[in-house]
Amino acid sequence: MNELTFNNHSVVPFDNGDGKIWFTADHLAELLGYNDAKQVNKIFQRHEAEFSNSMTMRTKVTKNGINNSLREISVRLFSPRGAHLIGMVSRTKVAKELRIWLLNLAEKSPVLS
Repeated sequence: MNELTFNNHSVVPFDNGDGKIWFTADHLAELLGYNDAKQVNKIFQRHEAEFSNSMTMRTKVTKNGINNSLREISVRLFSPRGAHLIGMVSRTKVAKELRIWLLNLAEKSPVLS
């Protein structure tokens, strides 16, 4: 997957193997100017009923744990539409710019949904 750039932040979308662009909560936190993904997850939890299955999903990833032991964790992913909805309810200064960028991204690629 190609690297995407928004406001000097480079993001490599999560490769879920389906050919679509997916952002992690960590990606969105960085792009929205939050300190960590907890803020994005809180927004999602408050507005969960507004998200369709095509806008968000959970997947398992393997990460390094303590003493370099591998562990599997669950990660929430957001499609560009799901990321746009997070941006709609976010109150950061950059949220409006992110929403515009996400809409432009969605219009450029027929693979996105």
